[in-house]
Amino acid sequence: MASPKIVLYNSKYGNAAIVTLFPGFTVDQLRERMPGVDVFEFDRADLPMADQDFEVAWKIDPSGPRVVIDLDIAKNFTKTRLRRERKPLLEALDIAFHKAFETGQSTAEIFAEKQRLRDITTLVDACTTTAELRALKCAQ
Repeated sequence: MASPKIVLYNSKYGNAAIVTLFPGFTVDQLRERMPGVDVFEFDRADLPMADQDFEVAWKIDPSGPRVVIDLDIAKNFTKTRLRRERKPLLEALDIAFHKAFETGQSTAEIFAEKQRLRDITTLVDACTTTAELRALKCAQ
C-alpha cells in the first residue's frame, strides 16, 4: 500500500503550509476552494525530513516543485528558540549575581555567562546551514 501524499502550499507568510485532508476530501477539491494558490502533493520521501525541526521554514520552490528551507525564516525561528531557552538561565544568573554581590564574591564568571547568553542570537546571522543553526544551544 502506497503511503499517502503530503499536501502543501506556500502560505501568505512565505512558508509552506501543510494541509491535512479530511476523509473523502480530495486535492482537486482543495484546489477548487483555493483559487490562485498553487497546491502541491509530495511523497514523504521527497520532503526534507532531516530538517523537520525547521518545518516552519519549509518553502515550496514551484520550479521543481520541491520543498526547500528558507534560511531567513529558519534563522528567525532559531533566534526565537534561543531567546526562550536563555530566559530562565538569565533569571537564574540574576539571582546568582545578587547573592555573589551581597556576599562579596566575584561576579566575573556570572557576568561573562550572562554576556554569552545575550550575544548568542548574534551567532545565528553567521550560520549558513540548518545543522549550524541546530547546533546553537544556550546550555553549555
